[in-house]
Amino acid sequence: MESLLPNHTRGGLGGVLRDEQGHFKAAFALPVCNVASAKHVELLAVKQGLQLLQSFPNQEVVIETDCLEATSDIANPGYEMLEFPGVLDDIRTALKAQIEVKIRFAPRTCNAVAHRLASLGFEDNYNTIWSHVPPDCILDLLQSDRNQM
Repeated sequence: MESLLPNHTRGGLGGVLRDEQGHFKAAFALPVCNVASAKHVELLAVKQGLQLLQSFPNQEVVIETDCLEATSDIANPGYEMLEFPGVLDDIRTALKAQIEVKIRFAPRTCNAVAHRLASLGFEDNYNTIWSHVPPDCILDLLQSDRNQM
């Protein structure tokens, strides 16, 4: 998930890792600089999420992003000719190492937790990774998501 305001060159990354029952495993909220677009920030968030997954090997995972163009670019075999080929190459390399990872589009309304974390990365300049114990700032949304499962 990403957070970016138009005409800004900085943004925020946020993501959450949950198990199949919706229980919290890990999350991140990070600022990023020198970004060109919302798609750029979203690709960086996917890359960060894949890096986080290295701490949880051999997991069957679905990464959800609300940027359909980023999802398409990641799947495009000719990604080298697209915008942000370096980030796309990093993502595709990480995907090869994580056999059971799928990336799919999901509307922003489906992941309010990641959106809040991305906003924290942008607005409050968080630079944090949480593991096993969620931060207080997302407890309400985690519970709400679990109630909807």
